[in-house]
Amino acid sequence: MSDICSFICPSEKMCQNKCIKGIKGSSVEIKLLENFVNSWAKINNIEYNYNCKTKKNIKVAVIGSGPSGISCSVELTKLGYDVTIYEKETNIGGLLRYGIPDFRLSKDILCDLEKKLKKLNIKIVTNSEYGKDITINNLKKNGYKSIFLACGASKGITYKLSNNNSNIYEANDFLNKYHKSKIDKDLGTVAIIGGGNVAMDVSRICKKLNSKEVYVLYRGPVQKMSAREKEINSVIKENIKIMHLTKVLSCTHENNKLKYITCIKTETKENNIIEIESSEFNLNVDAIVFAIGNIPNRELFEKEGLLFTDFLLKVDENMMTNIKGVFAGGDLIQSKASVCEAIKTGKIAAENIEKYLNI
Repeated sequence: MSDICSFICPSEKMCQNKCIKGIKGSSVEIKLLENFVNSWAKINNIEYNYNCKTKKNIKVAVIGSGPSGISCSVELTKLGYDVTIYEKETNIGGLLRYGIPDFRLSKDILCDLEKKLKKLNIKIVTNSEYGKDITINNLKKNGYKSIFLACGASKGITYKLSNNNSNIYEANDFLNKYHKSKIDKDLGTVAIIGGGNVAMDVSRICKKLNSKEVYVLYRGPVQKMSAREKEINSVIKENIKIMHLTKVLSCTHENNKLKYITCIKTETKENNIIEIESSEFNLNVDAIVFAIGNIPNRELFEKEGLLFTDFLLKVDENMMTNIKGVFAGGDLIQSKASVCEAIKTGKIAAENIEKYLNI
């Protein structure tokens, strides 16, 4: 999946910051190398051949086809297991397809990835939702000896602005609808709450949908925004207004239509964000999008007896949940992780599933 990582992973933080060459000069730009190698291989019709072990006729189910689920599926297939991926959407990819805009990641890459998975004889069952169409119990009854949960953090974090939620969106749902062409192209003036890459993506989408004005409101200083510098610069170039040190307190509707948000200016003192007294102001907007993070749908998993630690699924040192033979990875067990970190959890989980099945 290096072709995907080379486009969207923060190599400047995760790779180049660790590069020894960077101590005395410029670090190796791994992203450019990956892009070149992948492009050259595609032009020259060169494909990576996986060496798969003899089939063991042992079934393993992977729930979710995002980066963690895909990497786990490939690794288990290489080890000789009979893998089936269950995906709730019509197409595979998870966050890669329904969370990252096409102007950052071409969906052609995901189509090529699906072909590779099928070539490995990995079964893919779409339109199959965990908790509704499939459960841990019925998968076990159908002969699956182990299950890997990679459903992602599907519940957006929000806070109450008003008793009326009209024209207030959560980023995950907003992005999903955008990819399915279900978002109104006349959103008017939009306020995005958040300072990460998702907030940047949503703001650029709103601009491309010809929104009248687009604001990104972040309660901390600009240097504390978690978005990549590259993404922030793209937002600024598109004349999207970033309002840092600004917290949204509430919103007001009239005749069931959003009219304005009430904000307050903030400052930082000893690494704490403090509201500045008497600094409230109103900003006229027609829509609000929360982009302040996601957590797993706790209720969905607790129905099957799975335990949580704070907001994340509880797993042991082998990435196994409290239910024997059920493992988890990706955003279910780590907060605000990158795509390459999710891929890593899938690979590690596959190794641990192999150990578990061979006890």
